[in-house]
Amino acid sequence: MRFDHAFPREESNPAVATAAPSSSTGKTEGAPFESPFGVIVIYAQDSHGLGHITRTLTITQNLLDLHQGCVGYILTRSKFAHTYSWPPRCDFIKIPSRRTPHIFYWPAEIDAASKRPFTRLRGQILRDVVLGLSPDLVPVDHEPLGSAGEFREGLWTLKERSP
Repeated sequence: MRFDHAFPREESNPAVATAAPSSSTGKTEGAPFESPFGVIVIYAQDSHGLGHITRTLTITQNLLDLHQGCVGYILTRSKFAHTYSWPPRCDFIKIPSRRTPHIFYWPAEIDAASKRPFTRLRGQILRDVVLGLSPDLVPVDHEPLGSAGEFREGLWTLKERSP
């Protein structure tokens, strides 16, 4: 989909996104997503502080102000996401983080290994979300693939389907 179609300047020019055929099978996976409006997806991978999510909200608000025919989805690990005031036409999708009881201690050699299943899970969720939403725009920041590379497969697969 071309950028000018994804962000129509006139109400009479709606965007329509459809699922592309899978490169391996040549068949469309699931039902096509047809949207009469543009979809923006941003991944704010921050899980501890408020910087990424605050910056992402500001960027999303500005994009939605400029493009009234769009909606936005912010994907985040932030446990504070629910406390923010969200722009109109915007929602968030909470991606899980590893949690442990405060009385538990991970030895250093096991700590990294214990994070890998959550990184894989986040990657699967991110891939499914971007393929399901079929976004027209995916702005990325200084870590476009996520802090542990968890967004790599989702971005590459999306690029393959919508070059």
